[in-house]
Amino acid sequence: MEDVEIPLLSHPTRAYAEAVAALPTLADQGDGVRSFIGLAMTIMVGRAQILLIDEPEAFLHPGQARALGRWLSIQAKKRDIQVIVSTHDRDFVLGLLEGNDDSVRFVRIVRSGKTKNRFHELRPEEVSATWADPVLRYSNVLQGLFHRRVVICEADADCRFYGAALDALADETQRRSQVDDLLLVPAAGKHGIPALARALIKLGVETHVFVDFDVLRERKDVQAIVEALGEEWSDEMDHLRRTVDNATKNENRWDDVKKNGLQLVPNGAPTIAAKQLVALLRRIHTHVVPVGEMEGFDTDVAVKGSEWVSAALAKELHRTSQPAKDYVGQILTNG
Repeated sequence: MEDVEIPLLSHPTRAYAEAVAALPTLADQGDGVRSFIGLAMTIMVGRAQILLIDEPEAFLHPGQARALGRWLSIQAKKRDIQVIVSTHDRDFVLGLLEGNDDSVRFVRIVRSGKTKNRFHELRPEEVSATWADPVLRYSNVLQGLFHRRVVICEADADCRFYGAALDALADETQRRSQVDDLLLVPAAGKHGIPALARALIKLGVETHVFVDFDVLRERKDVQAIVEALGEEWSDEMDHLRRTVDNATKNENRWDDVKKNGLQLVPNGAPTIAAKQLVALLRRIHTHVVPVGEMEGFDTDVAVKGSEWVSAALAKELHRTSQPAKDYVGQILTNG
């Protein structure tokens, strides 16, 4: 068709007619393409002001689902149509946002018990603000809309190792269904965690945080995470954190504590305060790494980040390290 000139509607040409006739018929296309053509015809020639669409991305490849979301979003705005879509597809949602992020509204439906549903809304202005944040835009946080539980980690490497430990734990303790409905999301550092947490909490997603021990070094870092999770930074938390920080700072130990965690916090009141604070934070879904950082689960591996993870997985650490499995297991229920 590219080398055939498209004529005016009132003056069709034989060449154009033959080129059109040579195209594959709709009957020869897959279910996804046929569904899309039906939807496109409804939007382009119909007169409906409101459309209810159930999972239009069904049977489409990820790229096609994204293109469909983008096209639908653009057409809805162009034709002033309100479109209400049910979906379980992140690629389709990404397409919607790319086409028109200033009028997309998310409503997440969460089943409560056998008969009740709870609705959680993210308004268009909140969607736009979320989408404008590069950390959120280029993360897999939107996939969290379709999971029961999300865990935010500081980096991709953390997600890989903790995910592997969770898989091992799921197989050992018959909690596979819980882990299958769980998503780990990297935040590109501590400072990216609050934005991710706020968006997920707003949509009613059960949200947890895995964070290195040195989050306790600066009050603003840990307080921002706690408040993003919808909790209050209490006077007790503030007192306990200050006790840990003052003693650790006075003995110039923070670099060592970052790498080793609780065991190198100064003895006595600071250690007691640290344990109490870690326990308080755990109850509000903020899980501080007790050995300092991920690499602390095996200090024999003398590399960091992704290299450490590759080495740790190669030696089956995710299966053999009970401290690592105990740490990630905090987010699972016994049921």
